[in-house]
Amino acid sequence: AEVLLHSGRLDLEALQKAAVLFRDLGDRASEAAVLLMLASSQILTGDAKDAAKSARNARDMLRSLGSAKSAEVFALQALLSASVLTQDLDEALRSSREIVKACRHVEDQKAEAVALEQLARVHLACDDPGQAVRAAEEAVSVASSTVPADHQAQAAALCTLARVHGCRGKPAAALRAAQQLLALPGRERGSRGEALALLVAAEANPASAAAVVAARDARGVFQQLKDSPPLGEAAALLALANALLVQAQRQPEEALKAAGEAAALFRAAGRRQGEAVALCAVAAAQLLREDGHAAAGAAGDALRLFKESEKAMAAVWGRPTRDAKAGESAGETRARQLLGHSQLASLVPTPARLFFDENSCAHLELNELATQDSLEAAVATLHNMAHIRKNVSAIVMHLEGSPGPANLHSYALCSGNFLVGLRSVGVPLILACWGKIAGPSWSLALACDYRIAANDTMFILPVIAPPECLGDLVGQAVAAELCLGTGTMSAQIMQEMGIFQQCRPGREETQKAASEMAKRIASFPSLACKQTMSLLSVPAVKYTAVGAFKMPD
Repeated sequence: AEVLLHSGRLDLEALQKAAVLFRDLGDRASEAAVLLMLASSQILTGDAKDAAKSARNARDMLRSLGSAKSAEVFALQALLSASVLTQDLDEALRSSREIVKACRHVEDQKAEAVALEQLARVHLACDDPGQAVRAAEEAVSVASSTVPADHQAQAAALCTLARVHGCRGKPAAALRAAQQLLALPGRERGSRGEALALLVAAEANPASAAAVVAARDARGVFQQLKDSPPLGEAAALLALANALLVQAQRQPEEALKAAGEAAALFRAAGRRQGEAVALCAVAAAQLLREDGHAAAGAAGDALRLFKESEKAMAAVWGRPTRDAKAGESAGETRARQLLGHSQLASLVPTPARLFFDENSCAHLELNELATQDSLEAAVATLHNMAHIRKNVSAIVMHLEGSPGPANLHSYALCSGNFLVGLRSVGVPLILACWGKIAGPSWSLALACDYRIAANDTMFILPVIAPPECLGDLVGQAVAAELCLGTGTMSAQIMQEMGIFQQCRPGREETQKAASEMAKRIASFPSLACKQTMSLLSVPAVKYTAVGAFKMPD
C-alpha cells in the first residue's frame, strides 16, 4: 500500500488498491486517509456518486476511531462537494451543519466563519433564503469578532448576504450589505477589492440609478488594473447592461452596446458561458428595441454556446455533467425563453377586414389577433347587409392560423361573443384556413358550416375554452379527443375524422374553393338556405366559450 501511495501514480486504480490493502491489514486510519484522497480525485474526475460514497465511508471510519474533529472536517468537506455535484441538497445541508459544529468544537472562529458562509449558500440552493440570511449574518459577526478581524471571511460573507437579499427581493438590504463590503479595509480607491465591491453593489439593486454608477466605476477600476484576460471588466459591463435594462427609463441602446462589449471580451477569453450570458442580455436589449430578428439571432447563439459548454465539460469528465432528469440548465432555459419572446416581438393586433362581391357573398379576413373594434364593426356591418339590405347570402371566413400570446386576444374572441354575433346573421359560413390553428382559432374554425383547409395546415391540441356546442358540432367522442389530446394533427386527419369537408393543396386553392362554394350556395333561394340553417344549425347562443377567463377590454 505504501509503495502504491509513494509511486507517484495517484490515479483512481492505485488509490482503490491501496484502500483495499489497508482494509485487509486492519489499518482503518490509513484506509480513511486513502479514502479521502480517493474522494478528492473522484470529484476532480466528475465521479460524484463514487466520491460521495468514499467520503461517507471515510467520515464514518474517522468517527468510529474517535479521531479529532479537525480530521473529520476534511471528510465532511469532500462529502459536501460531492453532494453538490450530485444535486443531493439534503446531504449537502447536513454536511454543512456538521462542519459548522466541528469548527465550533475546536474553537476555530476563522474556520467557523467560512463554514457559516458556506452554509448560507447551501440554504440558498435549498430555496430557504431566511435561513441563508441568518447564516450569512452570523458569518459576518463571527469573522468580525476574530482577533485580528478576518476581513477576507467578512467580504465573502457580505457578498453572499447581498446575493441572498437580492434573491429575496430586498434590494435595500442587499445594497446595505454591498456598502458594508465597500467599507472594509483593503478596498482602497483603485484596488481590486474596490472593483469587486462596486460590482456587488451594482448587482445588489440593478433597478436603482446608483447601480449604473457603480457598474461604470467598477469597469473603470478593472480597466486600470489591466487584467489579462479582462474578465472583471466583462463582468462589470454585463452588470451595467442588466442595470440599464431595468431602469425606470430604460436605455436599450446603451445596454446593447455594453452587453455587446461584454460578449466580445468573454469570447476573446474563451469563456463560452460568460459569452452566452452576455448574449442573453443582448437579446433582451434587442427585444426592447422591438428588433425581433436580431433578438432571435442573439438568443439562438446563446443557446448554442450553453450547449457547447455543456458538451465540452462532459468531454473533459468523460460523462454527462447533469442528470438527464434534471432537464436544461438555467442558462438554456433563459435563452429559450428569450428565443420564444423574440418570435412574438413582431406580433401586433391586426384588424379584421370585410369585403363583398357581386355574388352576394361576404369575405371576412381575420386571425386570432383581430382587434375588438374591428370584430364589432364586422358583425354590425354583416347584420345590416343581411337583414336590412338583404344582399348577403353567404359568408366566407379566410382564417390565417398564426398563434399569438393570450394578452393579444380580444375579449370578443375569447368569450365567444363574436361567434354568437356572427352566427346570428343567419347565413351559411364557409371556412378557408391555413397555417397553425390553435387557441381562439379553433372556435372560429368550428363555428363554420362548411370547412376547407390547406394540406399543410397544422391543428394544435388541446382545444382551450371550446364553444359550448362542441359536442353537437363534432360528436362527443371527437370533442373529448380534441379537448384532452395533446400535440398536433394534420388537415388530412381532421378530414378523416369528419371535422373538415375538403383539403386543398395550398392557400390560394383553399380560398378559391371556399369562394366557389359560397357562390354556389348564394345561387340558391335565400328562404331555402334559412330553412335548412334553422333545421340543422345549433342555436347561436350556444357558441359561447366554456371556461373563458379574459375580462372585457
